[in-house]
This record gives sequence, structure tokens and C-alpha cells, in this order.
Amino acid sequence: MHRVKKLLPRMAGSNFAIMSFSYVYFLLPLYLDHAGLKSQATIGWILGAYYAAATLPRPIMALVVERFPFRVSLSGAAICCVLGSTGLALSGVSLPLLILSRVLMGFGFGLFLVSLTTYQTMVIPQEVRGGAFALITIGAMAPFLVVVPFLDWLLRHNGYGIYVWIGPVVALACAMVGATFSGVDRERAGKKEVWGTYPELFRLPGARVLFLAVFIYAMTDAAIISIPTLAMSKGLL
Repeated sequence: MHRVKKLLPRMAGSNFAIMSFSYVYFLLPLYLDHAGLKSQATIGWILGAYYAAATLPRPIMALVVERFPFRVSLSGAAICCVLGSTGLALSGVSLPLLILSRVLMGFGFGLFLVSLTTYQTMVIPQEVRGGAFALITIGAMAPFLVVVPFLDWLLRHNGYGIYVWIGPVVALACAMVGATFSGVDRERAGKKEVWGTYPELFRLPGARVLFLAVFIYAMTDAAIISIPTLAMSKGLL
């Protein structure tokens, strides 16, 4: 339990860092509109590329997490975020470059989350996992209360040149935090259980209910993400 208490600040901080990176781009439509992209459909493609890249390759991400140390997968994922966000900052209004940058960012974001969630599951004992996860998720939600209002203030004061470079700085912080994670004895943490296959997973009734719950939550999250674009189309921003 003492070891878990020592790890909680690092895990909460990692959640705060990676979710801050994602929330930096909650106001990306405003930046793109300022840069000269006026088509809401085009902005929608740029936003969607990130989430598609963060979601669709997750079976491949699981293989990466299984085969490499957490330090490697976490820092490697963050480096993808650094490269992608830097590419976005330098892309101007080039649609291919913007989408490519967002894909790279999304893949890095997804891999970081998969790695971090797996690490948390392995190192936190089952009997205290609920309470520990509740504390850790505070770090994941805090950026919405801190980062987004700050960036909104920054853009209202014409800080577009600063805004676009905040993402790479936060991603670099994620890489530095990820590099501090120690190794985990996976056999001991997993009690030497053999991982099943995806068909076996989909046959579990509990898993199907979980997938449905996550899908409903994701639809709500997607609606929230679309608020800036909707507000722009109605002339509210």
C-alpha cells in the first residue's frame, strides 16, 4: 500500500499531462479559423483524424504495450505527440500536413493512454484499485478546469502564436514523465495468467455491456468536443 501511495502522484500527474495535451486542442477550431481555414467540414476532418488515430489502432497499441517496457511505450508515445504537434504548428493551412500531424498526435495520445492504464492496473492491488483510480482520474479531469479556461483567455487576447506551441511543450513534459516509469514484473503483477484472445473477450457478457457503456460515453464526449465548431457556425465565437 505504501508503494501505491508513492506511485499515485506520478500516475495522477501523467494523466494530467496527457489530458492537458489533448485539451489544448479543444480550441483548435478557433486557431484554424484564425489561420484562414473557414470551412467547418474541413475543420471537422482535421479534428476527427486525431480521434480516429487514437482509437482504431488500439489492438496494435496493445501489442506494443505487451512487448516493450512501459518506459519505452510511454516516452515513445509522447514523442509521437511532440512530433505531431510540432508538425501542426508548422503546417499553416496545408490540409494534408494538418491531417498527418493530427494522425501522429492521435496515435501517440492513444498509445500513452493504453500504456498508462495498463501500468495502473498492474501495479495497483485489486482491493484498493477503485479508490486509487478515483484519485488518479482527478488528474485526468483537472485540465478541463484549468487548461481550457487559460487557453480561452489566451486566444481572446490574440495569443494565437503562443497557443500553437503549447501542445509540443506539454507533450515534451509527457515524454519526460514517461521516462521515469520503472519496470513491472508482468508475470507477478498478472499472477501468471495467460491473456485471452479478442474473440474470447467479446463472448463475455460483462465485456459487451462495458463496450456499450463506453460507446455511449464516447458519443457524449464527441458532442462536447464539437461545441467550439458548432458555436463558430452559429456566430457565437
